[in-house]
Amino acid sequence: MPARTNDTYWCTTKSQFIELSTIWTIDQARFHLNKLRYLESSVFCSKNRDQKWRLCFRRDPFNNHPLHLGVCLIVQSERPIYAEFSISILGSDGRKMLTKKSVAREFANNVENGFRDYILLTDLLENNELLPDDKLTLFCEVRAHIETQNYNGTGSGNRPVCFTMPSCDLEKRLGSLLHDEKYTDVIIVVGEQKIKAHKNILAVRSAVFAAMFDSDMEESAQNHVTITDLDYEVVEQMLRYMYTGEAPRLKSMADHLLVAADKYSLDSLRVMCEQALCANLSVDTAVELLALADLYNADQLKEHTARFIDNNIAEVRKTAAWKNMIAQHSVCLYPPPARLPMMTWMGQAVRLMFTKLAYTVARELINF
Repeated sequence: MPARTNDTYWCTTKSQFIELSTIWTIDQARFHLNKLRYLESSVFCSKNRDQKWRLCFRRDPFNNHPLHLGVCLIVQSERPIYAEFSISILGSDGRKMLTKKSVAREFANNVENGFRDYILLTDLLENNELLPDDKLTLFCEVRAHIETQNYNGTGSGNRPVCFTMPSCDLEKRLGSLLHDEKYTDVIIVVGEQKIKAHKNILAVRSAVFAAMFDSDMEESAQNHVTITDLDYEVVEQMLRYMYTGEAPRLKSMADHLLVAADKYSLDSLRVMCEQALCANLSVDTAVELLALADLYNADQLKEHTARFIDNNIAEVRKTAAWKNMIAQHSVCLYPPPARLPMMTWMGQAVRLMFTKLAYTVARELINF
């Protein structure tokens, strides 16, 4: 190797990656595997939520592997993502089985990529170890590329030196501000209780609060905001999210936090609520979740729920929620189609915005 002089140029290329994982458990697995051709998991995200991943399984008799169950990954991203991943089935003891690993691949936005011949369907259905208690549990690990940078210079004295950086505790410090009244400049009033907060943090996190404080509204002049349509616990969790990016009680109050996220334009919190609600999607909850998703602009939850209902329409139509919906909105049958467009008609039933599902419900109304 030639000796370096001060005129020697050097370049070091470094890449950064993120690692994510998800566990997807499918109850009544044999029903889904036998009856459905396609099913998706809820979304799992990178920390800054610029990559939104989900798993799907496909059983397609018209593809090149008609007797196989395919398992694939899908990413929602503004740019192509290079990633490597592995997919396993977890047994009742949590042990990984049938692990398949990929090489680095390019993922285009919302395009499936994975193993279309993951396992023979008959082998899966007949193996109780893979389907303990009639549950299929898939475990997926993803290592996704974020960025690549070049560092360059001349000579030997200017090469980058690696420093050990302390962990960032910004979220912890911001969270502590909620319990420290120092520097607060606005009061949130919820019923008989009050929370002192900081205008700049609220305005940066929410365009609604920003518009409120930038105008001549009473909230800006008197430095207080009165909230009458949300419970104190919901507002407290919403503020905690606005300060730290986390809502510790999200799972137990996702439906209420979705209302808050929609009211104050907190898009990331909205997606977190959608993900938590989607985890509870079932035949019994589908109708209520679809109405909730449409009412509060939860588009991803609405899409998943609409697809779920369409795939399970025979079971959903037996539920009390479905029957109540049909009974309450059967009046929609009577206006002639010429006077009332189909989607307006169906909107009176449950404000369904997906054409395929709307016609499914329309057929039910006609047969009611």
